[in-house]
Amino acid sequence: MENFHITTDNYGNLTISPTDYGSWDNDSPNTSCSMSQAFFSENCESCSDGTRNLILNGDYLRAKIGRRFKNWDVPYLAIFLANNKNVVKLCLANNVIDSAGFIGLITHLLVHEYVQELDLRNNHIGDPGINFMYYNRDKLKLKVLRLRGNEIGTRNGTKVALTVADNKFIQHLDVAETNQNESSLIYFTTVLRSDLGFDNNLKILDLSRPSPKCAYSKADGQHVAETIGIALRYNATLEELHLQKFSFSCHDVEDMLRNAGHNRTLRLLDLRCNNIGDHGVGVLSKWLRNCCPLHSLLLGHNNISNHGVRALSETVPFSKLTRLDLSHNRFDDMGAVELFNAIFKLPLIKHIRIYGNNIGSLTAEVIEKLLELNIFEQKNIDLKVYRVDGIPCLAYYECD
Repeated sequence: MENFHITTDNYGNLTISPTDYGSWDNDSPNTSCSMSQAFFSENCESCSDGTRNLILNGDYLRAKIGRRFKNWDVPYLAIFLANNKNVVKLCLANNVIDSAGFIGLITHLLVHEYVQELDLRNNHIGDPGINFMYYNRDKLKLKVLRLRGNEIGTRNGTKVALTVADNKFIQHLDVAETNQNESSLIYFTTVLRSDLGFDNNLKILDLSRPSPKCAYSKADGQHVAETIGIALRYNATLEELHLQKFSFSCHDVEDMLRNAGHNRTLRLLDLRCNNIGDHGVGVLSKWLRNCCPLHSLLLGHNNISNHGVRALSETVPFSKLTRLDLSHNRFDDMGAVELFNAIFKLPLIKHIRIYGNNIGSLTAEVIEKLLELNIFEQKNIDLKVYRVDGIPCLAYYECD
């Protein structure tokens, strides 16, 4: 078996040539099972429009063939993709691809532009790979790029942000859990601003779970929240924003919404795993009343009590919300029943999560009634009602 390296000539043509294996991985390909063209084909999922998605998740591969996707598999994959141009999505999450493999993939995508989505979550991409993508940022035709879980750091984070700034094709960017701090997060918010001359088509941005080593001070959190709010004020493309684990307090949310209240495109706001509390929910409730376009609000793990749920219940009939996540907070039956009564009066909300609160039989009775009236479908609520000696009880239900 030969080892290969992907290069391009002066005209941009793809070439695959033998090379020393040491630059690709520490293990010889002769010691592991190789992935054949037939194997790649078997792991493609067909779509209704005739395209296919190639799913090579590392956990699945380890169970299937005893190892994960490695750098030296990239040339074989490139050959398969070149011969199967209907493969538009490539999922390589949870593998052991580093910068060498990433460069090989990007090189292929620069020549063959039909792949629209590249999922590289939880790999080992570093400086050389990010630098190579940055230098080719205006030629990359990807629509979706997922880099979650790669410890690319703040310096590389700014280069990813600048890649988006100069690229009109990327619409969905996931850089959650990539060891970012305040300085690099500012870059991501800055490139969203049309008032500064940035013109991109980004619709979905996930900045969740920045570096755990970077403990925000109160001033840092306030500054980040303010810059996010200003970015939303001057952005007319973003539809989803994920901000999990930013250590936001109620006052940070207030600072953010001072400017974000002018936004008219955002459809989903994810603030899970913060600490906005009842006051933060009150601020959000006022925003929802003010012609807010938001359809989905995710507030799980935010220390919200009955007071916060009551404020939200009073707002629900005047909002456009269809999805709401209040799981793992600290309200009880009183808050839950008040919320469901508001939904019953104007049943716009069709998807809801409230598991992990101090709720019991009273909430179970209301949920049972709403299911009977078809206001909710069981697949869209994360609690299932069952009875013990005639008393309604609740159990967790895995919903989408």
